[in-house]
Amino acid sequence: MINRLPHACMRTAALLLLSGSASSVFAAAAPSDYPVKPVRFVVPYPPGGAPDLMARTIGTDLAKLWGQQFIVDNRPGANGIIATEATARAPKDGYTLMMGSIATHAINPAVYGKVPFDPLKDFAPITQIGYTPLIIVAHPSVKASNVKELIALAKSKPGHLRYGTSGSGSAAHVAAALLEISAGIDLTHVPYKGIAMATTELLGGQIDLTVGNILNSIAHIKSGKLKAIGITGAKRTPALPEVPTVAEALPGYEVILWWGVFAPAGVPQPILAKLEKEMVTILGQPQLRDRWGSDGTVIAPTSSEKLGALLKAEHQRWAEVVKKAGIKPE
Repeated sequence: MINRLPHACMRTAALLLLSGSASSVFAAAAPSDYPVKPVRFVVPYPPGGAPDLMARTIGTDLAKLWGQQFIVDNRPGANGIIATEATARAPKDGYTLMMGSIATHAINPAVYGKVPFDPLKDFAPITQIGYTPLIIVAHPSVKASNVKELIALAKSKPGHLRYGTSGSGSAAHVAAALLEISAGIDLTHVPYKGIAMATTELLGGQIDLTVGNILNSIAHIKSGKLKAIGITGAKRTPALPEVPTVAEALPGYEVILWWGVFAPAGVPQPILAKLEKEMVTILGQPQLRDRWGSDGTVIAPTSSEKLGALLKAEHQRWAEVVKKAGIKPE
């Protein structure tokens, strides 16, 4: 015997099916309408730094294009862990994005061991924004003018040379640790709360070296108050073309600070693709490259796949360096 549904039940079932079909249609169409409300752009650093300014630049252009606000949400603290966790736990709807970096997604998990997120599984890469090398700078009293001379001096006086960075477990600290491992030297790390403070101490002769960003030291280098030892990127930087790279003395050495835009994992692919397409277009503007190039920053947007591959490689690389160097958080 065949059980027949009452007409009311059949009508209800039909309505549910139609409702489901309609929902599917609307869900499929939703990305073309995205965004329909303000988008939050989380930055794990205070206002004014390079990641913050990059996020504001991208957000301003997207707001003009799409007619919706892109609100920069600065969430400094815990070396970026607070902001990174907040993004990982945000709704998977494309309305929370993050300016991630080598620090938040590659170095922090290595240094802290257990962090409340998985950098590889909890995030969807959108595009790399750009990168900048670090620079090793010395006080004029240091009897070394390049990396080879610095290595020789460090070998003659193990542990004698003191270098400052923006903190234990920072990208600069890890870059210096890689230098020590690669060159077989022993330096003494002096962590500060920010590279500006370390630069002030270097100018006063309280430390011998700093490893940090070009922006904080370029004026002092050009005035002769400090001397540049080496650039950590694979190529010399147009900002200081006369300064050799560390790799010219230690082939294969390379450390760059990179930034990229991430969303929580699970955001619909059409939304991610739309964000990637427009961000890459915005970052391809010549005036943007020229604006950032003066401090050594290279604007280099990539596909989401390439950012994902970079993240995976960097995650593994820095885990090995941190373990070998025995770096611990403050």
